[in-house]
Amino acid sequence: MGMKISGEEMFRVLQGLKQQNRMRQAERSDSSSNSEKVDFSSELQQANKSGEVSKAMDPERAAKLESLKQQISEGSYDPDMKDVASSLLDYLSKMRS
Repeated sequence: MGMKISGEEMFRVLQGLKQQNRMRQAERSDSSSNSEKVDFSSELQQANKSGEVSKAMDPERAAKLESLKQQISEGSYDPDMKDVASSLLDYLSKMRS
């Protein structure tokens, strides 16, 4: 026992699906526009430059950085995000004062 759907009924179903899809996309764009965005690019670039200078002066630090780079590339680096956030906030507060 099959169900027959006429062309007009199929058209209405497709229109309803398109409308639902548009509503979902609008909700997503609304929620993404309300999210807060933070830009640390200039501060991080300056930190990177100062890190390059200190790397040349401290071989122990350079070895640690190489180890971290390897862990990151292998996908095995798992930092404590609370420590990362705390360190970043401390750094930024020092930069602003």
